[in-house]
Amino acid sequence: DSVSAVSLVKPIIFLAMALFGAVASGGTVVVAQYKGKNDPEKVRQAAGQATLATFIVALIVGLCCFFFAEPIISWLFGSAEAAVKEKCVEFLSGMGISMIPFAFYSAAFAALRGVGASKTCLWLTIMINVVHFLLSILLLNILHLDIWGTVLSYILARFIGGMIALYLLMTKRGIMQVRVRDILKVNPKLMITIARMGVPVAMEQAFYNGGNIIVQSYLVQLGGIAVAANAIA
Repeated sequence: DSVSAVSLVKPIIFLAMALFGAVASGGTVVVAQYKGKNDPEKVRQAAGQATLATFIVALIVGLCCFFFAEPIISWLFGSAEAAVKEKCVEFLSGMGISMIPFAFYSAAFAALRGVGASKTCLWLTIMINVVHFLLSILLLNILHLDIWGTVLSYILARFIGGMIALYLLMTKRGIMQVRVRDILKVNPKLMITIARMGVPVAMEQAFYNGGNIIVQSYLVQLGGIAVAANAIA
């Protein structure tokens, strides 16, 4: 039931994350443009605005997943077994919470990638996945928390990753040295540019993950065992 639930919800999660991930990708392009022009002030501003925009979109998407998990699951996977649907709701609502700290990670990662800090990005990726892996062993295999063990491992790993990424973005010894005002003070011109870069990426991901959701909605009619077998394979 748990494997089936996670498998069914994952495309919804990927679709939701694609929306704020696309904003972060737009930030990468804009940061890279100003880096190429050798304009550190604009680089900081672009990174700050990308962080703000990514957080706003992630907050909206995450809260929608949290508050509307049950109607979303009932609409898409209404024919699923009751136990599977219940776990789907738990997983979707919990993952909605995890998207909020992950927004900071995504935005900082994108900005660092824009200035060519590939080694830093690599270590961030390794770090957040190792933390998630170790927490999964603790919460699933040792404490047997089932779906909430998976959700908590995501939330904690993404919170840790988000805070470290934000520190790397804002520390005075870092590459970017983004200031608080660069994040909080809205720059409409930069926001529009970031959105214009990110929208095509969001549309591409929406079509891809939307297709996966449609496939899952048909697959669920075959029963939980079939869904779990498909997920494992």
